[in-house]
Amino acid sequence: MIGYLRGLILYVDEPKIVLDCGGVGYEVSATRSVLDSLGAPGEEAELFVYTLVREDELRLFGFKSRAEKAVFELLTGVSGVGPRSALTILSGVGEQGFVDAVATGNILPMTRVKGIGKRTAERIVLELKDKVAQVFAVSDSIAVPTVHVAPNLQEAEAALLGLGFRKGEIANAFKEIKDNSTLGVEALIKEGLRRLR
Repeated sequence: MIGYLRGLILYVDEPKIVLDCGGVGYEVSATRSVLDSLGAPGEEAELFVYTLVREDELRLFGFKSRAEKAVFELLTGVSGVGPRSALTILSGVGEQGFVDAVATGNILPMTRVKGIGKRTAERIVLELKDKVAQVFAVSDSIAVPTVHVAPNLQEAEAALLGLGFRKGEIANAFKEIKDNSTLGVEALIKEGLRRLR
């Protein structure tokens, strides 16, 4: 799984960019914050990457930080919200704006994003309020994007995502595993699969 890329910008074809990393061109769909921060072709850029693997598809999504990537992963775990919608929401409201909106139950910023209706925004807030509080440090309705996910959980999650399971399903399975932060990656994958099947 590709989790990070650093290379030279070949070209931008919004919302995608192509990075030359050691002679290999990676096409990455990027958020608005990434696109706004890019330099000119030939300049260096670095991205945290989410790899989407499906039977008929392999796509890369790029983010400026691990926290922004974490928001994207949370969004794609919501029923009815695919990667394209998640990228649109994140580009429309920003990482901090999204976390603040969910933490305070304010759906208005998301309903202003093209293609996101009130019902979808309400479902996102309902499904993610507790998860946002777990993944980010949220205090007095102000969210601080500090990701604190154990490395073993990240690796096991990446492996299960590669097998086609959804982010939300995996998170729920890991919650059922006692002392999940201290287990090895292989043990986590094994226990996760047992609960997911």
